[in-house]
This record gives sequence, C-alpha cells and structure tokens, in this order.
Amino acid sequence: MTGAQIQGKNIMKTCCQVLWMCLLAPGLVYAGQIDSQSAGDIGNPQNVDSGFTFGVNPTITNSARSSHVTILQHGRATAGYDFYQFTNRRQGWVTLDVDSTPIGTNFDTQIGIWNSDGFLMESNDDRGDDPGDNRPLLIGGWYNSAIRNLELNPGSYIVGVSRYRTYFYDGPTFLEGQLIPEGGTYALNIVREYSTPEPGSMVLMLTGVAGAIVVRAVRRRQKNADDVGEQHSGV
Repeated sequence: MTGAQIQGKNIMKTCCQVLWMCLLAPGLVYAGQIDSQSAGDIGNPQNVDSGFTFGVNPTITNSARSSHVTILQHGRATAGYDFYQFTNRRQGWVTLDVDSTPIGTNFDTQIGIWNSDGFLMESNDDRGDDPGDNRPLLIGGWYNSAIRNLELNPGSYIVGVSRYRTYFYDGPTFLEGQLIPEGGTYALNIVREYSTPEPGSMVLMLTGVAGAIVVRAVRRRQKNADDVGEQHSGV
C-alpha cells in the first residue's frame, strides 16, 4: 500500500469517526424515551420538553423530520391520572399517540389535551390503528388512544392520560371518571410537526450530506492514487 493510499485510508477513518460522533449525539439519532414521573396532579404536570429528539422511531411517521418524545409508564404505583406538559414552539401540528411499543398497554386508554388557559383542545378514546398498536387485540390494540394532526398555536400544553370511561372538560374541572389502574402501563408519543423543518432535523440531514461528500472525495482520492501507482508500476 502506497503512502497516498495509507493517508487516504486514515482520512476516511477519521471522517467516519467524526460522522458517527455527530449522528450519535443526544437528540439526533436515538428516539427520545423518558420514564413517566407523573405526580397525578394537573397543577404539577411532568415537563417533557427535554426529551424531544429527531431519532428514528419505526412507530412514528417521518420521525427523522418531526421532533418527538416517547413517555414510558412502566406501571403506576397507585391508581390515578397522568399529566405531561410540553411546549409547541410555533404554529404547527401535534400528534398524541398511545402505543404498545416498547411497553405494552394493559388498560383501555383515554387522552385529552388542554392549552395554558385550561381550555380543552381535544380528547380521544379509541384510535389504535397504527404500527405501534398490538392489533387485532382490543386492550393494547384497537383501544389505544390517539389525537392526530391537531393544529396548535405556539404555547404550553398539558396532556392527560386516563382510563375509559372518562369525561374531559375545560378547567377548572378538566376531567372526571376512571383512573389509570394500579400497575397501568403504556407508551405515549408526542410528535411536533411544522411546515418548515426544525433546526435539529436540518442538522441531521446536512450531516448525512456532508458525510456522503467526504466519503466520495476520499474514494476519488484513493482511485487517483491507485491510478498513479499503476502508472509507476508500468514504467
């Protein structure tokens, strides 16, 4: 192997290492999964803003282009409701989706969402018809809840998770009905989508493009070095 070939190999190795470091940076590749720490009090919801990512998640459509967070409820210690708060950065669409992946849902869910003024934006009982639902089962499948493509203004919102049958209202009542049972489990996806890509998704795309350009340049340099080596050996 010539000196030029060795140099080209080292350059490509270094570029690949840098590319992988960029791609594996938190919040870029791996889907954000956080554990539920809900206190069961709508006045003190768990803030999940720090968990949003652009990581690939097969249960979320266009996950690499939409920031999302997956909240994992491993099992409530006592019966109650769960409440989560997130920020919608600008005008766009939000999807709330209860899934049975990676944690199976073991009760008939219901969900609702309120704005910062306490107004109920929407609620849902059954809409388990996406890849993250365990169909054809009812519990954990068809009975999973989802609110899709809800257009929201910039601001803070609260998502509530409960058990069928629950009634949702504007504040100060908010909701009344069945509690999540003790030991209740589920996975809740919150997905934010905007008409223009968020900065994180652009970074991921540009990183991939830059990596492809670097690899192509290194390969071209290696080919040129090989051609020169063949010419010298032929003299």
